[in-house]
Amino acid sequence: MLNFKFWWGLNIFWVIVFASVFVFIMNKQIVLSGPVRVYQMRMVALAILLYFSGIIGVGQVLFYHYIKSKMNMDKLEGKDK
Repeated sequence: MLNFKFWWGLNIFWVIVFASVFVFIMNKQIVLSGPVRVYQMRMVALAILLYFSGIIGVGQVLFYHYIKSKMNMDKLEGKDK
């Protein structure tokens, strides 16, 4: 049965993944033609990271509501363990 511990574990995993990718993007030394392109490339990479974190965030909210409704249905049916 799914529970909130699993959900929190997934959240911690995704926070660690996105934080480490953010640090990697910000610390990576890019050799291009100038500082403007370096800044632009970092902003593009961060925008892509933000987009995917939004998708993961929406998925986590949906997963949270699924777990919550499943637990409520189990309580109503008397399957509370």
